[in-house]
Amino acid sequence: MSRFGYTSLGFGSGASAAAAPWENVKSCEFDGSNDYVNVTTGPNATIAAAAWSLSCWIKPTGGTSFRYILSNGYAVQITMYGATHRIATYLSSSQTSGVYYVSNLKNTTAYTLDAWEHFALVKTATTLTYYKGGAADGAHTGISGTTATATGGNFAAIGIAGSLNVYPFEGFIDEVAIFDVALSASQITNIYKGETNGGSGGTNGTPGDLETFSPFDYWRMGDGDTFPTLNDNGSGGNNGTMTNMLSGDIVEDVP
Repeated sequence: MSRFGYTSLGFGSGASAAAAPWENVKSCEFDGSNDYVNVTTGPNATIAAAAWSLSCWIKPTGGTSFRYILSNGYAVQITMYGATHRIATYLSSSQTSGVYYVSNLKNTTAYTLDAWEHFALVKTATTLTYYKGGAADGAHTGISGTTATATGGNFAAIGIAGSLNVYPFEGFIDEVAIFDVALSASQITNIYKGETNGGSGGTNGTPGDLETFSPFDYWRMGDGDTFPTLNDNGSGGNNGTMTNMLSGDIVEDVP
């Protein structure tokens, strides 16, 4: 039996529907009170490994205390810090407070309220490097320690201190990705310019499809999602659940 569908060539026998083009038109808004995305399952080995990376776009809108972007209990904590709006990282070898082998390490340049900016973090066996706007923005060398493997996901929460449910983020978060490798500086620049892995010709500050970077976890934060589930578009299959949030928290406000 012949099939009829629409392609760029039009209708016809045997034609199939063309895939929808990639676009970024949605993000998630966090109220700074108790909104967060819960990721309850996932491979702890990703974040416990010697090398990993993360990438996301953030638009903070307020707050002067800790405001968590990503976390897994005490094992991994990435938080916007204080009135200077810099980002601090804590890495622990256990799930107990106060045993960090990286503690309160901040990026160099403050982030701006009410503006979209790209943030990335790359960890190797010995170094933790911040990236802001596609360029390196501070590093910590001499790392010696193994990140704890916690019950549940590699990052237990987006937008709050996971398992603690404190220090919620206030603002917008988009295109969150975790990689089980240490991305290179040029790859971070590719991501910031919306280019493919190793590509060129992009535009500064414009997100693009991360498929060619092979993310382990990749939450589009609204695009292709149906409330309250944020699909994992990476290989990990770790969907997130919008918690204490409304369908209206998926918004058309993007970088």
